[in-house]
Amino acid sequence: MSLSSSRAEMVSHDVRIDVDEAEVLRTLERPYARWVAESREDDLHSGGPQDELAIAGYPSLPQVLRTATLLNLVVARYLVGELLRPLTWDGVQDIKYWLDDVVDCSFDGARLTLKGRCYSRRAEPAIPAIRSQRSSSA
Repeated sequence: MSLSSSRAEMVSHDVRIDVDEAEVLRTLERPYARWVAESREDDLHSGGPQDELAIAGYPSLPQVLRTATLLNLVVARYLVGELLRPLTWDGVQDIKYWLDDVVDCSFDGARLTLKGRCYSRRAEPAIPAIRSQRSSSA
């Protein structure tokens, strides 16, 4: 059963995830480069830029973090799974929470913050704010 069809039986939670800039760059450097290469190829076959990132000339990932519209497109939409997977799941334990939607994505110059909605199968404890493991503040 998919998340969308299971929502009626699941418990909804608000979630906030904070990740230091260095960890965002380390985690997304390769996926972003692969995605840009694929997007450039798509642009060649489709006759031109296909989204705001292409129109902006495929800026570097640090520039993307500092441009709100590109940040939301790249991090909150296209690469959110690549960013969150290593922070939220060890690949072994059962998954307790499923991210449904990112409702806000911001960058303050040092830290990326994602806010959204997730679901759990049962009444799991309230989700504490998730911070990257290398984060300097708790």
